[in-house]
Amino acid sequence: MPLPDLARVEQLPDPKNELYKLLRSASGLTGRRLKGFPVRERAQRVAELIDDFTPLRALSAFNELESELEQVVQAQDWRDN
Repeated sequence: MPLPDLARVEQLPDPKNELYKLLRSASGLTGRRLKGFPVRERAQRVAELIDDFTPLRALSAFNELESELEQVVQAQDWRDN
């Protein structure tokens, strides 16, 4: 199951569900083992393994998230001085 084209991701009705499907497929598991697959944990792990988020900046949703996070960091004064 191939990854969707980045330009098409924001057009998907439920991109998170698509990611979960891809992770389940990539696991190679079937039956009971697939039902027990911790898909949310694995999705989080994928995010932890990303070294460069630059390609995601082509997505308006990612830019909005990044902006909101920056606002929270500033409001909470979480920046290192």
